Amino acid sequence: MGEGYLSSPELTREGEIMLTAQIEDLTGMPLGVMYDRRLPLPSILTGDDPTAKIWTVDGDFETTWRAALDWSDVVWVTAPETGQILAHLSRQVLERNKLLLGSHPQAIDLTADKLRTLDLLDKAGVESVPTWTLGEFTGQVAPPWVVKPRYGVGCEGMHLISELSQLNRFPRDWLLQPFLEGAPLSISAIFAEGSGVFLSGNRQRFQNEGGAFRLLGCEVNAFQDSQGYWQKLCDRIAAAVPNLWGYAGVDVVVSKKHAWVLEINPRLTLSYAGASKALGEPIGEWIVALGQGDMTLAEIARRRSKIVGKTVSVKA
Repeated sequence: MGEGYLSSPELTREGEIMLTAQIEDLTGMPLGVMYDRRLPLPSILTGDDPTAKIWTVDGDFETTWRAALDWSDVVWVTAPETGQILAHLSRQVLERNKLLLGSHPQAIDLTADKLRTLDLLDKAGVESVPTWTLGEFTGQVAPPWVVKPRYGVGCEGMHLISELSQLNRFPRDWLLQPFLEGAPLSISAIFAEGSGVFLSGNRQRFQNEGGAFRLLGCEVNAFQDSQGYWQKLCDRIAAAVPNLWGYAGVDVVVSKKHAWVLEINPRLTLSYAGASKALGEPIGEWIVALGQGDMTLAEIARRRSKIVGKTVSVKA
């Protein structure tokens, strides 16, 4: 989290896109942003009339982070789960008695562990993709398989393989799942106090390059929840992980007969960047109002129920 840490170019780009969307949603509020000096500032933060106070991280993350926390009353952390970064920063927000606009660290720790999350969802009656660690896999399902880190984010480390001999390239605690034929989708939702509200159904676009996956982008609000299926899924997830709070994403694969949950992302996802434009509402303002007690989850549900919106394309 200091000078040495910098995510992959793909995740860095996604982070910039999400940050820009947050700032656009919260324009007009007293806003502070931390930014790594090694990265170019988004255009929304440049110019003679900047939209936010900027803290530039120049080698000493902790000092800058503490200064930003002291200045802030409300903190919305956007960071990867890997290396416990998101959970660590969220704990520090709570320790400073600041209002955290995000999931409790317990929920982050849980959902960062993909295997533990899927086991929990299975027990809660949510159909999830069958998953094994490489150490325990003995050919329970036929190839092709997807191999990925147990604790990962985005497409980092994900590979499509078809031979048992290829498994030796990966650590034994990594995960193996069957490659499921179906549409790669995601669900965006807002959670609070053991309840959830379906926001949008999103279609994801991936590319496979030499067996490695790469997210190309997504179509936000690509499908509605006319039958109430996705809201029921949000309800079950909220009951299983009651400390989820605020915006979160759920990755799923859908065939003609099944919908399998792949993972839960307890933070902003790329789909957030198109959510406000797709629904015609400042979703970031909803999150802030929910955290400050100016809006209830039931009110968010009522407002969402009146929206059809449009489909918005977001490029990774």
